[in-house]
Amino acid sequence: MVTPHLLDELAAVLSRPKFRRWVTTADALAFVEALSRKAELQPDSAILTEASRDPGDDYLVEAARTAAAVLVTGDKDLLELDLEPPVRTPREFLELLRNPRET
Repeated sequence: MVTPHLLDELAAVLSRPKFRRWVTTADALAFVEALSRKAELQPDSAILTEASRDPGDDYLVEAARTAAAVLVTGDKDLLELDLEPPVRTPREFLELLRNPRET
C-alpha cells in the first residue's frame, strides 16, 4: 500500500546524489513509477494525528492505520511506536513473509 505523498518522498530520496552508487536517477524514477502502478494506492489522509517524534512521519502512521497495514521501516522513531498492526523492520517483514504462521 502506498500513498501519493509516500511516492513523492520516495522519488525525492532516491533522486539524491548519494544513491547514484547503487541506482541511476532514471532507474530510481522508473522504480517509483512501477510501484505506483503495482501497489495499492490509498489517498493521503487529510487528518493527521500526532503519533511520532517527527511530525513528517505522521502521514505514514496514518496511512498504515487507515489501511490496517504493517508499516515497514528502518526509522527508529517509528519502530518504537506501539501500533496495531505493529511496525516492522524490513528484515522482520521479510521473515513474516517467509514464515507467515510464526507471527
